[in-house]
Amino acid sequence: MLNIIINGINGKTGKAVYAAARREGINVVCGVDVNTMGGEFDCPVYKSTDEIKELADVIIDFSVPSCVGNLAKYAAETGVKLVICTTGLDGKTEKTLKDAAEKTAVFYTSNTSLGIFYMRKVCMLSEKYLKDFDAFITEIHHKDKKDAPSGTAKTIAADLGISESGILSVRGGSVFGEHTVLFLGKNEKITITHEALSRDIFADGAIRCARFIKEKTRGLYGMQDLSE
Repeated sequence: MLNIIINGINGKTGKAVYAAARREGINVVCGVDVNTMGGEFDCPVYKSTDEIKELADVIIDFSVPSCVGNLAKYAAETGVKLVICTTGLDGKTEKTLKDAAEKTAVFYTSNTSLGIFYMRKVCMLSEKYLKDFDAFITEIHHKDKKDAPSGTAKTIAADLGISESGILSVRGGSVFGEHTVLFLGKNEKITITHEALSRDIFADGAIRCARFIKEKTRGLYGMQDLSE
């Protein structure tokens, strides 16, 4: 039995993770959220990790960057494994994850979709052969997404050596996430697009990451490890 804690459980994706866990028979021992009201859960919801009494194998995090440092500290102290899906982390916070990974297992990714990971592979292969083409990225997300460019767009940009000036970010409506890489050549254009049709792909992906990380002792892992 996999026992998990969901950090950010009252957020839209946190609720999707809870629903995915219920579908797959995974035990959600508790949730953590600054907003403890607003969800129908069969587990307690705490305002901070300081209140947690239950034991768990893994914490799945879909929250905000300011929460991640405390999660890393909690994981390092308790040995619970981490799946960090929050984007927009600064260098200092990323270092706290690396430090925590010396004591427990940490899975850190900007996107839990295997489709996005394979899209990145296709784009990197394309870039290798399209030396005379200019590469750009467009990304669209719902109006409530706070970081722009998205963590996924930044990851793809890093893959291809594109600066942030080569990313166009659009925020509006209820779009779950759409990422497009454009390779522009003389008199021709190649377009590679991934569109998320439901938050379920992120929730299901996070559960997959949690199953993977449960079996690890310590270290920092990412989607490249999950797909091997």
